[in-house]
Amino acid sequence: MEVLSALPKEDYFLHFNNAMNDFYEDSTPKERIDFLNFAVQLVKADKKITDEENKYLKELFFAWESEYA
Repeated sequence: MEVLSALPKEDYFLHFNNAMNDFYEDSTPKERIDFLNFAVQLVKADKKITDEENKYLKELFFAWESEYA
């Protein structure tokens, strides 16, 4: 949380991409599927998906799409 709270908003997406790539390298295909399912459920929890939330979900799906082909 300290890292995120100190991070300028314009750097969020870059930080997200770095974390996404690190997770990919250290995870199994099943862990990635489980994470994506969790992320979708989390975003849908308030029954509203914002443009920004959608941007991050799309990034995950596009980056890992070969897992689902």
